[in-house]
Amino acid sequence: MRASPLVLTLSAGLVAAAAVAGFWLGRTTAPTSPPAQPGSSAYSAVEQGPLPPADVLANRPAPDLPSVEQSLADCAEILQGTRWVMNKDWERRFNALTSADLPAFADLLERHAKARTYPIIAFAIYRRWAEVDPRSALAQARTIDHPQRRESAISHIMAGWAYVDPHSLQAWARQLPEGREKQEAMNAAANQLGPQDPAMLLAVLESSTPAPSVVSRLPLLQGFEALGAENPESALAAAAKLTNANERRTAHNFIAVGWARRDPAAAIAWARTLPAGEGHNVLPVALNIFAESAPLEALALTAELSPGQIRERAYSMILQNWLGRDQTAAVAWLESQPAGPTRDSIFANVLNQLSHQDTDTALRLFETLGSPRNQPYLIANMLGQMANTEPDRALNYARSLPPGNERQNALRAILNQVAQSDPLTAFTYLEQVDSPALYDQLFNQIVGNVARQDPELALAHVQALPTTIARQKALNQIVGSVAHQDPELAALIASALPPGQMLNNAINTIAHNYARNDPEGALRWIETLPPGSARLQATQNTINQIAQYEPDRALALVQAMPAGHDRANAYGNLAQALMQSDVPRALELIASAPDTNARHQALQRSLSVWASSDPDAATAYIAQNLSAADQAIVLPSVSHSLINQHPQQAIALIDLLPAGESRDRYLTTLTSNLASNDPLEAAALVMDVSDPNQRASAVASVAGSWASYDPAAALAWLETVPSDTAKDYAYLNTLQTWARFDPTSAGAWVQRQPTGDAREQGVRAMVDSLQGTDPRSALQWSALMPDNNERRMVTVNVLRNWMNQDPTAARAWLATSDLPPETKSQFGEPSP
Repeated sequence: MRASPLVLTLSAGLVAAAAVAGFWLGRTTAPTSPPAQPGSSAYSAVEQGPLPPADVLANRPAPDLPSVEQSLADCAEILQGTRWVMNKDWERRFNALTSADLPAFADLLERHAKARTYPIIAFAIYRRWAEVDPRSALAQARTIDHPQRRESAISHIMAGWAYVDPHSLQAWARQLPEGREKQEAMNAAANQLGPQDPAMLLAVLESSTPAPSVVSRLPLLQGFEALGAENPESALAAAAKLTNANERRTAHNFIAVGWARRDPAAAIAWARTLPAGEGHNVLPVALNIFAESAPLEALALTAELSPGQIRERAYSMILQNWLGRDQTAAVAWLESQPAGPTRDSIFANVLNQLSHQDTDTALRLFETLGSPRNQPYLIANMLGQMANTEPDRALNYARSLPPGNERQNALRAILNQVAQSDPLTAFTYLEQVDSPALYDQLFNQIVGNVARQDPELALAHVQALPTTIARQKALNQIVGSVAHQDPELAALIASALPPGQMLNNAINTIAHNYARNDPEGALRWIETLPPGSARLQATQNTINQIAQYEPDRALALVQAMPAGHDRANAYGNLAQALMQSDVPRALELIASAPDTNARHQALQRSLSVWASSDPDAATAYIAQNLSAADQAIVLPSVSHSLINQHPQQAIALIDLLPAGESRDRYLTTLTSNLASNDPLEAAALVMDVSDPNQRASAVASVAGSWASYDPAAALAWLETVPSDTAKDYAYLNTLQTWARFDPTSAGAWVQRQPTGDAREQGVRAMVDSLQGTDPRSALQWSALMPDNNERRMVTVNVLRNWMNQDPTAARAWLATSDLPPETKSQFGEPSP
């Protein structure tokens, strides 16, 4: 239990923090309601009353619309509050606005640009304006000074225009010069037209530049689903034309969905022909679609797959969807499965989903089948979900758990959940925590959640803490929580922190969020900070935001910074921003960098962006223009970009690099990244690494990734690796991966090996994989270790862990074992 609040003598800084409550009340007019208490209607089950007549809602008369002036006044009130949700009444209001009405709403928005409700009102206004008059809507949006708000408004306009007339949007977009606006307009039109015209979607994909992230082009790639259902062969041919490997893999997933709905057997057969790295998503997708109509048959096909990530992902997808359609049947199937690693991995995914839809069943399974191994947060996730509706029950269940990580994780999840909906109750629950260390951890997490909704309440609890350091840590947590929604308030709270790392971190967090919302305000605030590292980091964060829209101004700010780490980072971020829109200017910036650190940062951050958008030009520049030292700096990040999106160019770059350390490092990084998608190609390249140590590391990385899909093939390849390459770690890494998925098959392989490195590493892998879930078997394997000292040390460690988990079973085994007396005596066993 925590001591009652003490009467505190606040320092000058904390007095400033105490004043925040008054500041907050003066800035917001949002009404607050008293929080619900445990046992009140907010937490009790909804009473089941009679249903209304069928036609009540359908025939309900629409209320009279208020005047435009009244809607404008109501919008102004919403923009002064902290939270608002669109409803049918407001939908009707917005849909009634004409082109002549909307400029007044746009002016109102700009006068309340910092409001928390600005984004959702802006979305509604600009989408509506685009539906009735896209020309004047765009003209208005282009006058917005703030770059991010301007781009956001244009995005809303494109979406609204596409919703009512995608053909005219498409025709207009074709006349635009190449650039961001044209691409956004074409994508918005394609998103609406694509389901009826997949060929048009493909044309847009082929004619536009791939984005760094697949997410932004996902609606376009979805067209492959319809094409896959209609003509799989044509869909595959079209996907083959995509130059971006990530987009090509995503297209294959959509093809599998469409094809499997029409002909699941053919789709599954095709997915099985794909390389392991390509098929690790596609085959589970095809099996999951088949399971919609035949879950047991799909699960039987999944069971035939080799143990590994593909089979685990397929089981997870099928069971999660089956639970949504027929929970009883899915749970019955799971309970019928034998205990082991396969059931554990499926079980964890099932419990996570069940905790959202049926917590009682999830808890029953947890208690019946036991906790899956390596899932310390599983019960915490379930009880966190229960806390949404039954917080008292969740808390009591958590307190009944034995002391340890599971109990602490559960209490943390429950209190964080309750803090979001009922801050007062969260603090009441906290008083029931009897561990001072856990209390301090949970207090800081809860106060951060509370601060997002009620900063005044959070600050009141912070002021009641008994020590200065505790108050400072809690204030730092509040700063991090409110900085996104209100950086000005966060800055005021941070002023209560003393100079030091905590204050520096708070300033950095505020600057990052302040600059996103209001770069001008951020710069004015930075001017008030004292000189030092915190001010420099805040300046750098602000420059990062400004660079995306105003590179000239950002460059002037960077050049004004003193030499050092922060300026070098700022150069890197500016070069990265420029490379997305103006390659020649980005290269000029790199060439004019004032020192080596700034140049390296600029190279490292910008060339990976260039490699994503134009791999041929980027790789040629690296090979022809960079020194070996510069290549060593950029190649790790470039290889990651290339291998995920342009693997052929990544491989071609090898031949452009001179032999030496840079080439070896590039090959090591390349093969490690490539192994997850194409282990055969990675295995073929890895032996080109000339440095023995780097080659050994690369071999272990490739084998470990390969083992996730086909461990037997990975081990067979290791046998072909020349003996001058150290393979101990590679064997250990590969066998640990295999044993995690299928300890029976992995153990059989180890038993077949003759005396030597492969067998010794296999025994170690089996012990490591089994000691947490099957210590009896782990001890049997440890007895096979040839080195006496290692065998004794490993045996003691396994026994000690077993004693902590199940002392009765461990002591029973120890009493009948043939371990030497000195080993038994370490556990209190009497000497014979």
